[in-house]
Amino acid sequence: MQETVRIRMTTKSWVVAACSLVLVLAQSPDGLAQSRSRWWQSEEVQQELRLSADAVNRIDEIYESEIPILRSGWREFNRLEKAFDALLERDEVSEPEVSHELEHLEAARAELRKSRTLMLFRMHRVLTAEQRQLLDAYNERRRNERRQRDSGTSDHRQRL
Repeated sequence: MQETVRIRMTTKSWVVAACSLVLVLAQSPDGLAQSRSRWWQSEEVQQELRLSADAVNRIDEIYESEIPILRSGWREFNRLEKAFDALLERDEVSEPEVSHELEHLEAARAELRKSRTLMLFRMHRVLTAEQRQLLDAYNERRRNERRQRDSGTSDHRQRL
């Protein structure tokens, strides 16, 4: 029982950290292809996590195999979202119609999240426990740097 709890906590912690690194995946289908989403290819990350060339290649293979699925999922989700928005604009639309289309939209969103999370999980399995901890620390440091940078920007805007 105790082992199960520890595994769940580790997995939950990793998913939060990994999702923040791959947040660009959630921005747009075009963002999926941008090099900045390939965090494991960054020399800084490779050095900090002490990633081997083999680990980098394995993570890249996972990414390359899953990215077409994610792109397709984004296209479908965007298509359904536009159709749903158009449906809501109609004057004579019934609640059952909205509910039916909303179920399709949310199912597409759930499938997209599931695919992305499974990709991240597969990437996670390539890393050692120590590398996952280092990744968590790296992510936290980057978040703090962004907060400080964004905080400075908003303070400057307020003074103008």
